Amino acid sequence: MNKLVLGAIAIGLFTVSCQKDENTDPDSIETSRVQVKNNNFDDRITYHDEPVESTGKTSNGNASFNYVANVTSPVVNGAVLSASGIAFQGNKAYISYHWNGAPSDYAGAIEVVDISQPTQPQIISAVYFTDTDLNEIYVQGNEVYTVGSRSLSNSGYDPNITSGAVVDVIRLQGGQLTNQVDEAPLPSYSGNSVFRKGNDLYVTSGNTGGGAFEVSLKNNQYLNITESDYYGYSKFGVDEGSMYVFLQGGPNAKLHVHNSNKFKPNNKTVINLANPTAPADGKAVLDVDFSNQVAYVSSGSYGLHAYDLSSNSGNATQSFNPNGPGFVNGVANDNFYVYAAKGSDGLYILDKNTFNVEAQFTYSGSANYVGTNGQNVFIANGTSGLKILSKN
Repeated sequence: MNKLVLGAIAIGLFTVSCQKDENTDPDSIETSRVQVKNNNFDDRITYHDEPVESTGKTSNGNASFNYVANVTSPVVNGAVLSASGIAFQGNKAYISYHWNGAPSDYAGAIEVVDISQPTQPQIISAVYFTDTDLNEIYVQGNEVYTVGSRSLSNSGYDPNITSGAVVDVIRLQGGQLTNQVDEAPLPSYSGNSVFRKGNDLYVTSGNTGGGAFEVSLKNNQYLNITESDYYGYSKFGVDEGSMYVFLQGGPNAKLHVHNSNKFKPNNKTVINLANPTAPADGKAVLDVDFSNQVAYVSSGSYGLHAYDLSSNSGNATQSFNPNGPGFVNGVANDNFYVYAAKGSDGLYILDKNTFNVEAQFTYSGSANYVGTNGQNVFIANGTSGLKILSKN
């Protein structure tokens, strides 16, 4: 189907399915699909106090790290889920989960971890989805935003609009998750990333038939797609400053840069990257240090690369890909460090200035994703759950 036609139809579907106006509440997904839990999580956490092996002091941070906790994965539909996304707000971390099973298997979760005591994290709230994979997460104020996928036949969404990708809005109440969930379909098979800016969400979806999309949160256009930028291998998007940056992965990887906080597909800068991402269906991740105009891209088997956004050259200014079987699945950065989640090789902690390895955290499992708030480092460890580090 012609992409411009598809975009126009999608707007109409969102209006019918999930429109909100001043007099009515938005349609919410049926509560039987959503199970909320706000207590009895103690058996899921094991506490540790183990130093992470260091290779020497960093040139700018002079910090060390301790392994402080292991969090086992939740179980939904009898399946052990895998952590897929990590977001922070205040003294809480929000974790999304999906079922990494067969293509027809769907289940997901969001859990809230209190990190007010960084060495003693505690799960305080959870919501479980019995038929939806959740792949990424963002939180702002009293709402959690997540993207993922559902069975198209179970969702009842128009197959001319979507192949199963969805975006969800979950309400928080008193810091805890609720079953107040609004949902809308997205183009392609699966939502890959989400962030909010102002009264809009910006989401990426799909290797095929997807792209980057602006989704409105305004009352009269609630969860409508209001702007579309179609391209293949749409992986990740971020906003931390004066621009939006989206990663297109695959053999011809690109960064799509929208300046001045305006999502304008016809007025953007496209940076052709020297390094592809692989495998093509992997979860390539983008993290940006906007103070220094540096984009960090996890490129799977091609390692980790840093790109100068101010030059638009697409040539890596720093690269990291040590020997070992693991792929760089995820990346995060703070003021002093870059964290590379490198599969079975574990987590590498790199000096931000030099890309020298300052520490390596290895364990049984696979480092599939990483997130940090500058104090704690959360590592997604497949069906084995989460590993949590604390900076000394």
